[in-house]
Formats: sequence, C-alpha cells, structure tokens
Amino acid sequence: MKKLKLLTFLLSMIQSVCLSQESKMDSLKRLINEAKDDTTKVIQLNQIAKEYRFRDLDSSFILSTQALQLAQAKNWKKGMADAILIRASLKLFMGELDTALAWSQKSLALFEIDDNKSGQAEALNVISFVYEDRGNFESSLETQLSALKLAEELSDKSMIAKHENNIGNIYNKIGDYPKALEYYLKALKKKEDLGDTRGIAINRGNIGLLYSYLGEDEKALAFYFESLKSYENLQDKGGIATTLGNIGNTYSAIGDHSKSLEYSLKALNITEELGVKREVIRIVGNIGDHYFGQKNYPEALKNFSRASEMAEELGDKYALAIWIGSSGFVYMETGNFKAAEESFQKSVQIAESVGAKDILRRMEEGLSNLYEVTGRHNLALIHYKKAIQLKDSLFNQEKAKEFTRRALTYEFEKKEALQKADQERKDALAQEELQRQKLIQSASTLGFSIVLVFASVFFIQRNKIKKNKKLSDELLLNILPSEVAEELKIKGSSDARFFDEVTIMFTDFKNFTQVAEKLSPMELVNEIDRCFKAFDDIIGKYNVEKIKTIGDSYMCAGGLPVANNTHAEDVIKAALEIQKTISEKFNKNSEKGTNLLEMRIGIHTGPVVAGIVGTKKFSYDIWGDAVNIASRMESAGEPGKVNISGRTYELIKDKFICFYRGKIRAKNKGEIEMYFVESA
Repeated sequence: MKKLKLLTFLLSMIQSVCLSQESKMDSLKRLINEAKDDTTKVIQLNQIAKEYRFRDLDSSFILSTQALQLAQAKNWKKGMADAILIRASLKLFMGELDTALAWSQKSLALFEIDDNKSGQAEALNVISFVYEDRGNFESSLETQLSALKLAEELSDKSMIAKHENNIGNIYNKIGDYPKALEYYLKALKKKEDLGDTRGIAINRGNIGLLYSYLGEDEKALAFYFESLKSYENLQDKGGIATTLGNIGNTYSAIGDHSKSLEYSLKALNITEELGVKREVIRIVGNIGDHYFGQKNYPEALKNFSRASEMAEELGDKYALAIWIGSSGFVYMETGNFKAAEESFQKSVQIAESVGAKDILRRMEEGLSNLYEVTGRHNLALIHYKKAIQLKDSLFNQEKAKEFTRRALTYEFEKKEALQKADQERKDALAQEELQRQKLIQSASTLGFSIVLVFASVFFIQRNKIKKNKKLSDELLLNILPSEVAEELKIKGSSDARFFDEVTIMFTDFKNFTQVAEKLSPMELVNEIDRCFKAFDDIIGKYNVEKIKTIGDSYMCAGGLPVANNTHAEDVIKAALEIQKTISEKFNKNSEKGTNLLEMRIGIHTGPVVAGIVGTKKFSYDIWGDAVNIASRMESAGEPGKVNISGRTYELIKDKFICFYRGKIRAKNKGEIEMYFVESA
C-alpha cells in the first residue's frame, strides 16, 4: 500500500508540474509506471529528482527523499548514495554548506564501498563547491582535480568537460584568467562535440565572465546572450537567472543603468522564487552596483548591506569580501571616511584569507584613494604600491598575451573546422557524381583502344610533370607567403601561429558604387585590377604581406609571417604611398571628369592568429579582434586620409606627424582614440 501511494504521488506530481516538459521526462514517467521492482523505481526517482534540481528545488528534494527511503529499505548502497548526493547538492544551492558537506561526504563513502568511480567524482564535485563557497580555493581545486582524474580513468567525455569547467571557475576566482580560459575552452570543445546544450550554455556564460573582468563588455554580452537563449530553450530557470544577472551587471559597467536594473530585477525575481540564496546575494549586490553608478547612495548601501548580511549568514567569504568592500566605496563617496576605512580593511582581511586577488586589488585601490583624500599620503603610497603589484600579478603582459592567444587560437580552429566540414561535404557530393558517371559509361569503353590512349597520355604527362611542378610552385607563392608555402610543401600542412603584435591595414573606395554604375563590367574589373596591382607593388617594397581582397577592399598586414619590430612603420609608409597614388590618380581623372575614385585607409595594431584556411582552395588568413578594429578604423576615416588607432600611434608617434582626432565611436567597439597620419 505504501509503495502504491508513492507511485500515485509521483505520477500526480509529474502530471501537475511536468505537463509540458520534454519527452525525456515523459519517458521517465513511463518507465516508473512500468517498473516491476523497487530498485528500478529508485533509479527513476533519482533521475527525475536530478532533472528538477534546475527547475523546482522542493520537488527535487521530495523525490530524492522518496528514493532514499526505498533504497534504505533494500539496503542498496548506490541508490542511497545517489539520493543523498542529490539532497546534498540541493542544500548547496540553498546555502546550507555544513549540511551539504556532511551529506556529500557520506555519499562519497558509500560510492567508495561500491567502487563506483562515477559516483565518487560526482560527490567530490559537490564537496569542491562547498570549499569554493567557503573561499578555500586550494582545497576546492585539489578536490576538482581528483574528480577530473576519476572522469579521465572512465574516459567519460561529458564528465571530463564538467570538471574542466569547474576547474576553470576556480582559476577565475583566484584571478588566473589564462588558466581559467584554458579549462573553459577544453570543456567547451568537448561539449560542442557532444551536442550538450546546457553544458555549452554554462561554458559560454563563464567565458563571458572572463571578458567582463577584462573590460571587454561587448564580447561579454555576446557570450551572455548566446547562453541566455540556450537556457530559455531548456526552460532552465537557474541558468536564466544567472545569465540575466550577468547581463545586468555588464550593462551597469558600461553605464546603461536602465537596462542594468531591468535585467537584474528579472534575475532577482527568479532566484528568489527558486530559493537559490547564493544567486540572490550576487544579484542583490549587482543591483547595489547599479544604484552606485546612478549616485543613488542610500539604495546602493541598502543593497550592499543586504548582500553582505546574507553572505555572512551563509559563510560565503568571497561574496562577503566583495559586498563589504563595495559598501566602503559608498561610505567614501558620502564622506563617512571612518566607515569606509573599516569596510575596506575588513574586505582586505577576508580576501587575503581566501586568496581572492581581484578583490584585494580593488580594495587596495580604495584604501589608497581614501588615504589620499584624507591627507595621509604615506599610507596612500603604500596601498597604491600594493594595488599595482596585485594588478601586475593579475594582468601582466605575459598573462594578457596567453589569454589572447588561447582565445584567438580557439576561434581560428573553429573557423578552420567549419571550412573543412564544408569541403568534405563538397568532396562527398563530387565522389557521388563520379560514381554515377562511372556507372553510365559503357563497358566497351574499357577496351583495348582506351589502353592505348592511356599509354600515350602517360608519356605526354610525364614530360609535362616538371613544367607543371614549377608552375604549381609559382602559383602557390602567389597565394601564400613563401615561408608558409614551403612548410605546406614539406609537411602537407601548415600550423596556425599566434602573433603578439601585427599591424593591419584596410583600404576601401568611398564612391565605388557611383563609379561602378558609369563603367562597363570589363572597365570596372580593369580599373580595380590596376589599383590592386599598384598596391601589391607598393606593399612589396615595405615587407608587408597581402592577405586578401574583398570586393573593392584591400587587406594587408605587417609583422607576419615572420615577426619584426618595424611592422607599424612599414604599414604606414605603404599606406601613405598608396594614398598618394590614388590621390594623384584622382586629380588626373578630375581634370578629365572621369572615374573619381577616393580612398579611405584604416590601420590598427594588435594580436592575431594566422594560418591557412581551407583544404583545397588554400588562403592565408588572419583572425582576431584586431582585424575587426582595423576595419572600423577604415570606416571611421576620411577620403584621402590614413586613419590609425591609438595603439598604432604609440608605436610610430616619434616617426610620423599625426593629427589627434579624439575619441570616436566605432561600431560595436565603443570609443577609440584615432589619429590621421599627415606625413613622415
């Protein structure tokens, strides 16, 4: 009778709460209904309880409790361990860390008795989260690495990816962003291969956080919105809330306070409904940031204080350090310097105990500013130096390069994989067509006459091989840089390379469409061909590599495929000569009243990944945000001018006369400092 009541309860719950859920839930319901023994029922109860962790904490807890009771009645250790672990994870979500730790350790012991490595890894995962929430990042990382080792022993790609993502989270919190990105990208690649929609959403959100910490707000938002879309499709309320909170926080950072509050309040409503206290703390604090940005200090302090109280109650030291310190900035702005000093110092003390360098840096900056304002200059200098040291350890040049290298290499490899898949599809279609043609051919074509023809062709072809090889080498050099072409001939492939710094040039004709309307297609092609041949000759003089042409746009770069220190100077010299050539042509045509082409040139310097894309129709291409910014320099320029970014200007300012244009908004890039190069 008791078992019947359990089954009735379960089915009614599924009908009322999961009426519109995906087929997987319907399938589980059917399996439970058909189950002939309690062991099978325990398995299905635990599976549904796991599903509910992301939707309904109370229902998940009830289901896992029922599973535990059935498993205990049969003394089935694995069933008991699974149910206890689900309950532990729920307690973790609710912020009850002591209970979560005790239950997950109990689950781990049961899994060890059963020699269940998969279960052990799951239990270690929850234990790691408890350590992480307490700010014990060393123990958290050590525990995650143990879980990862178990997953690798099982060769479970999905489990490996999950633990790699969690390890990335820990490195993120301690401020080692290149290491965090390394693990995030490892996990993302596996999840993409597996088609794990939720896993991909989690990873994209985490990568968005990294970009947010580094001030790359536009990139962060792009990752967040992709992640949000996936969570919405999954009806994953927890994921939706987390991502909405991240979006709100990012809008706050870029000064869009209206959108910041809109997204943050949406996130808060969902997290309070779910009862996930850790997320409530974060979002309440983010709302405080919103009010602080609006200079509404009473509301900012109210939210920071609430977030601090909740974090202290849950024992979340990392969050406590953040929001106590944030209160310090409010006190400082309102002139309550004593309270500000106390808040900063308390935050520093907590942040040091958990090794949170990113929080420490911010608090040391706060203390330095406070002491400067209050006239304690010696203390201001001491804390300023501490802040600089922390900033260097977090954001030093080598770390920045490593972070950029990993990000760009991943993007480049993804692009290359897509092109390879497209080429394989075309090859498969071509092979099918070839087979069809072979079937159509008459059997008689395989006669003696064909043999004679093939023999004669063989002798003719043998004589042509040497000529064709020379021709193919010359064609390859026309397509690829000589160093890359040589590598391709020797190895049959060419490795993508990361370049710390190259200078990229884009050119574009201002009134190309109007001129094109007045010319025949042949005249138009000849006109562009004459211009681009002239450009080829000019950049060849300055050791600049042509990348490609896109319609009437011409793209080239200095500093690759062999790195050098003169790339910025080389590209600008080439740009000035190109602009001079076009200007002379413009003046000459102006006298005749024909084909008045004017050109804009844009230049930017930054890191890229470069390599061969394609598998048959090779092209040497470069990839990275620096390419996009160079394109923006061109579109934000003026006809007859060479427009460069502030980054390029810093490299050539002693060698060229430049005119400062100020900070100019570029599409999707915010405001960028720009200069016109006047002359050498």
